[in-house]
This record gives sequence, structure tokens and C-alpha cells, in this order.
Amino acid sequence: LFPYTTLFRSVVSMIINIAHTKGGVGKSTLATNLAVELNCPILDLDKQGSSKYFNELRVENKKTPLTVILAQSRNDLSILQEYSENAKKHIIIDSGGMDNDLIRCGIELSDIIITPVRPSKIEVKGLQEFVQMINQSSFNAKNHYILLNNVQSRSIKDVEDMTDSIKGAKLNLLHTRIGLRKLFMDAYAEGKSVIELNKSSLAADELRVLVKELKDIIKRKA
Repeated sequence: LFPYTTLFRSVVSMIINIAHTKGGVGKSTLATNLAVELNCPILDLDKQGSSKYFNELRVENKKTPLTVILAQSRNDLSILQEYSENAKKHIIIDSGGMDNDLIRCGIELSDIIITPVRPSKIEVKGLQEFVQMINQSSFNAKNHYILLNNVQSRSIKDVEDMTDSIKGAKLNLLHTRIGLRKLFMDAYAEGKSVIELNKSSLAADELRVLVKELKDIIKRKA
């Protein structure tokens, strides 16, 4: 079904896909923040072009632009070959909140998938459906990580319940948690990472922890 898969896959490639078929979970916000801090390009599979728009805002605010590649067909995924054998050369995929051939092919070609989910009972079904999609693909599920995102400070019970659900399903749960913080929206509006906007903020601290955890995962894979 996906002819590029065996051509591009490599144990040392670092193609990082921020993916979930559910919209509104924070994929583009995470993808753009990570791309800024890792200094790497973004392959935008989202029809809304959220990463592209972020980059336009970045240019308007006189920040060094990212390289954002819009993918509209499977042929556009050929750019990933440049990253398939270089553990120090990363690319972020901003996957769209939908299920189609392009999204599935992006999943197959990824080396690490991070799925942001909000700690809420209503998010469980959507996560289960996405995990089922991954299990039906050739992607190695051990490289799939769940990130608790948009966590409210008073949602302790929801966090505990979601954590139990994720661990009960034997999924990888990242230690990092990203709070529901206005600074992420403010930073996006200026085309900046939260670290660039306010390096001493709680949001910046959380992003640093996420970047470190991701780098540790990359180091283990390399």
C-alpha cells in the first residue's frame, strides 16, 4: 500500500511525527515549538496549513524563519529521504487531524510518533482509534509516545484516570506534561516558541523538559 516505506525506513533516522487523527489536540502548537527549539524543518500534512501560517507570523515578527514544506500528495513525502540515515538531522511532521492516505503514509515513514491528548474521558475513544490505526500499519508501535497536553492544574483526577488508561493499554507515556497555558497561544500569534517569548515562564520550562525527553529518546534510538 505504501511503496516508499521500505525505501526510506532506517533505525537511525529521526523523522518525528506529531500525530493524532483527532483535531484540536495541539499538534501544530507542539510541532512548531519543537521545530524552533530543535532548529529543524516541518513537513506540514495539515490541510489548514497551521505550521505554514506560524512561519508567516514568524517572518512578520522578524524571527529567523523555519523551513516549512507543504505536502499535498504522497510524492511530496520524498523529502523525508534526506533524513532517513542521519541521527543528527531531524524533521518534524505536523500531521493533520484526519484519516487519509497521506496521513497514513506519513505514519509509516516516521521514526517517532508523539500523540498529544488532553486528560479527559472523552479523549480515550479517539486515542484508541488512533492506536488501532498505528497497529494496522508497519510502524513499530514501541516508538509511539503519548503526551498529556493542555493539562489543567485542577484536573488531577482526570490526569490519573488517563494515565491509568494509557498504561493499562501498554502504551508509552512521556514523563513530560504540558499545561493549558495562554502563553502557547500568545507565542503562536507572534510566530515564536514559548521559550522565545518568555524564557522564564512555566510554559518554557515544560517545553525544555519535553525537548530533553525527546532528545533522550533520539539518543537511545541512534
